[in-house]
Amino acid sequence: MANAENMGLPELFAEECRGHLQEMRARLPQLRGEATAPASAAAIGDSLHTLAGAARSVDAFDLEYLCRALERLLDSRSAGDHAAALIESALDLAPQLLGAPGGRVRNQMMALAARCDAAVTASA
Repeated sequence: MANAENMGLPELFAEECRGHLQEMRARLPQLRGEATAPASAAAIGDSLHTLAGAARSVDAFDLEYLCRALERLLDSRSAGDHAAALIESALDLAPQLLGAPGGRVRNQMMALAARCDAAVTASA
């Protein structure tokens, strides 16, 4: 099991992040469904919130910003299929997000965060 005694903070962050990303990916199909969407949205939101805080602790501010944008999207009226699609896009970037993302990945992250914010604004 990962812990601070045998790993540096970035490695610990990456290990913990993988678990949250797997949990979110597992809940995506439920988020698209009507009956279980609130519970799945809450669980995904909890993971996003935890990841945002952890990302801040390792100075991964772009990842924190993306997680916060996804959280706002889940809290808005536009949660559901559209939110699931945007979360899935973020999860597809996940392997690149765990390292030090290059310019292209950072641009993709910021574009995805902007799409989340646009969806929130449109639902208001």
